[in-house]
Amino acid sequence: MWRVVFRSHQRHPLRLVLVCLAISVGVAFLAGTFILTDTDHQSVSATSEQAYGHVSVAVQGHRSSSNLPGLAGFVPVPESVLATVRGVPGVAQSQGEVDGYAQLVGADGTLIGGNSSTAKGISVGPVPSLRPFVLDAGRLPSSPSEVVVDANTFASQGWRLGQPVRVATSQPTQRFTVVGTITSRRSSDVLGSTLVGFTVPTAQHLLGTPASYSVILTSSAPGVSEQTLAGRVASAVGPDYFVLTGQTFTAGIAAISSTGAPKFTTILDVVLGIALFVGALVIFNIISILVAQRRKELALLRCMGASRSQLYRSVLGEAAALGFLASGVGLCLGLAAAAILRGTITSHGAQTSTAGLVVGWHTIVVCLVVGTGVTCVASLLPAVAASRISPVSALRQDAVAEVAESSTRWRLTGLVLAGSGLALVGVGLFIDQGNRIELWLVGAGMILGIVGLGRLSPLLIPPLVSVLGWPYQHLSGLSGRLGRLNTMRNARRTTTTAAALIIGVALVSVLAIVESSARASTNNEINHSLSAEFEVLAVGSGPLSLGPSQSQALSPVVLDRLRAQPSLVVSPYSFVSFALRGQYNYGAAVDTATISRMISFGPVQGSIAALAHGGIAASSVQARVQGLHVGQMVDVALLRQTQSSTATVTRTPVVAIYTRGDDEAGYLFSTRTAKAIDPSLALSAVLVAARPGVSPAQAAMAVNTAVAGFSDVSVQDLSQIRAAEDRSITSQLNLVSVLLVLAIVVALLGIVNTLALSVVERTRELALLRAVGMSRAQMREMVRAEATLIGLIGSLLGVVLGLFLGWAFQRALSNQGVGELVVPWARLAVYVVVGAATGLIAGTIPARRAARVNMLDAIAAE
Repeated sequence: MWRVVFRSHQRHPLRLVLVCLAISVGVAFLAGTFILTDTDHQSVSATSEQAYGHVSVAVQGHRSSSNLPGLAGFVPVPESVLATVRGVPGVAQSQGEVDGYAQLVGADGTLIGGNSSTAKGISVGPVPSLRPFVLDAGRLPSSPSEVVVDANTFASQGWRLGQPVRVATSQPTQRFTVVGTITSRRSSDVLGSTLVGFTVPTAQHLLGTPASYSVILTSSAPGVSEQTLAGRVASAVGPDYFVLTGQTFTAGIAAISSTGAPKFTTILDVVLGIALFVGALVIFNIISILVAQRRKELALLRCMGASRSQLYRSVLGEAAALGFLASGVGLCLGLAAAAILRGTITSHGAQTSTAGLVVGWHTIVVCLVVGTGVTCVASLLPAVAASRISPVSALRQDAVAEVAESSTRWRLTGLVLAGSGLALVGVGLFIDQGNRIELWLVGAGMILGIVGLGRLSPLLIPPLVSVLGWPYQHLSGLSGRLGRLNTMRNARRTTTTAAALIIGVALVSVLAIVESSARASTNNEINHSLSAEFEVLAVGSGPLSLGPSQSQALSPVVLDRLRAQPSLVVSPYSFVSFALRGQYNYGAAVDTATISRMISFGPVQGSIAALAHGGIAASSVQARVQGLHVGQMVDVALLRQTQSSTATVTRTPVVAIYTRGDDEAGYLFSTRTAKAIDPSLALSAVLVAARPGVSPAQAAMAVNTAVAGFSDVSVQDLSQIRAAEDRSITSQLNLVSVLLVLAIVVALLGIVNTLALSVVERTRELALLRAVGMSRAQMREMVRAEATLIGLIGSLLGVVLGLFLGWAFQRALSNQGVGELVVPWARLAVYVVVGAATGLIAGTIPARRAARVNMLDAIAAE
């Protein structure tokens, strides 16, 4: 049996190539994702291990008094603790380290390194073995005006030793002299996109830890283990400090640093799951055609004594072998895919390692298992169909028996699946649980709806082809008419071929609708709620709607200078983190005297001004989610904004519920209340408005005068705020859109494969058409007509499905600020046109193959 299968593939190598191609593409990008992730994680772990490999014990700030689990954290360690640690028996060497945000400024005034969240400043301590870097060239800084920088940045900027540079921190930008370059002990990678080294006093002044350290690092004397030394240090410093072994500290540094590595792995997993699903549909279609083409061959095997189970095992085993072979090819192509994904992710602002690519054993195993498994699963139904071929089929003249179109059971199953999908989508839309369950229900409903549509779509294909193929029939004459009839002849195959394209176009359409709706909703919210004329932010900060994760601290000096301008009304704005009813949230600390001038809160229950006496205000959306009402007492744990977070729990009243303005923050506190708990509360932004009688031009001039000399400060007016929000939305969805093209590419490969195999299947028919007078040009036109109709059907049904799903997701996201539904009709129309055009392109190779069919094959073909 296996010998027969092998000989069959020897006679038809094109079949083997087409099946392997469909599998290899999906596996290649799956392997690329694993390789990229492993490369960055291994690089970060190795860099962290080498950087702090000589650390035996680390001491971090005092433990929180919070009784809430998970909210204890670190604050700076006073200098006096270093003297205590040095006196512990078994401590060989120790030093304090200071680190924080510091970013180099280029000659053109722009910040170097792009992602400011990974730009790092660090102190240069006196103990070389406890520094996380080594000197590469020059010398270490010895005065407050000198710095060292990482060698990568130094080389990329074309600097020289003695070069004056500017450095942006939470203080006003200052000038320093570069006296040396530093690197990791392992490679040129450093723990951050850029690294600047200061003297210890300078780092304490600039990085926000006066008379204290971020961490105290120690090495142990010979014969003293990390655990033993950690116990001694813990006894000496007392229970108010975290004492970590070097191994635990290094692992924590690696985990923190990994957050700067690609955060797109979840997105990639979802997209690749879609690509593999689409690939499974393509494989199912191809193997179904292969079984149909070999119907007479399989029937002859039955006549010669092969059992049904043997045929079933042969088809499934053949699929497993092809899947394993194609997965191996895809794994090799994954190296190239990893390089492509690394470039794509880097271009979208993520930090990736410059180290060589890493291929782990788990990558090899998972790719081989997934590729082979997807192929086997997709081959189950074709294998069952092969086992049901009767021996009498060998006596028929036609090589391929047409499959009966939709049975009653098939239709009923489609109706049940589609109905169930619609029901789940409806439940997901109209329940209000205040969590992600709605999105999960909508997603599950989407999958069931797609499967149900696939079962019902053979009922739609004939009328669709009749309408869409009408222009072809009248413009191309006989070729167009035959192409139209061929597309209708096996509606189920047409549906299966187009299904992959339907899914890809539907998902791209959903993203287009969600993006347009989010942009319109955000702009509408800005227009109706933001009354301030300007927002002053630190360079590198995202829009306020993205919250504290995309916010950089703004120098308090900027606020003082703005307040000194008599023509301006100024309102400070600081993000705060807190726990409410055991759930982590973030809000804003605001100046109650001026915030109502900056933000129009709409109808308010209670009073925003009452925040001045304490309490919390919530948006109507958050109030509904948390079940809050005015006058209610709640326990709020405000978290301090230090290296990690400590919490102070207070029982406070809900003083106001507002209907607008939650695009910036869903909760509000008074700045006075927040600073009473956290005196080091960072300034996130300053909202600025002109006083009565001051023109916009005068106000703009006053703002620019106030921030002059701060290269790390960005001033945005309303139009720039809207543009920044639009860029934020687009950047979050663009990468997904680009990667979803993968699913469409796999779908187009499916069209090419199906048509190419269909040409082989119809060799006798095509040769007869040539024999009765059809020219090669007409033959090519006929096959291209089929491909174009399949592409047009797939893209059109995909857009229709995308419209419904886009509406569903917009409704599901309405509680997250996407309150308006906007359909980008022009973009959707382009998707339809592009789908038809790509179908035409996909049909080019099969059309040329069909035109080369020899008329004598009409006699020889079986």
